[in-house]
Amino acid sequence: MTQTYNSRYKDGSKSYGGYANYARVLSQFVFKIPDGLPSEAAAPILCAGATVYSPFKHFGAGPGKTVGIIVSRTGSKKADAAKLGATDFIATGEDEKWSSKWSKTIDLIVCRVSSASML
Repeated sequence: MTQTYNSRYKDGSKSYGGYANYARVLSQFVFKIPDGLPSEAAAPILCAGATVYSPFKHFGAGPGKTVGIIVSRTGSKKADAAKLGATDFIATGEDEKWSSKWSKTIDLIVCRVSSASML
């Protein structure tokens, strides 16, 4: 198996992972970036997709499941979340009872809060 970073392919060439000018991968792992979309705009979308796909698949996300994405400790991103299609918003730092309020209503939670404290 060839590791993503600082590994060797069967032909002896080095894998440079995300820091390469090109990559050799199986075609089923490749997505064409539309011509009008700059790489710097596409990269965060692809990174987020790769980050959440495996846990979503592992924990059975799909039709009939409710997924919660916690993005903030405050309500500062609520308007942005609504623009992206959020139906509800949890500000973990502004509602001490958020976990009991939302208990058994969400099948999967993706936590994007950049804090050691969820409260």
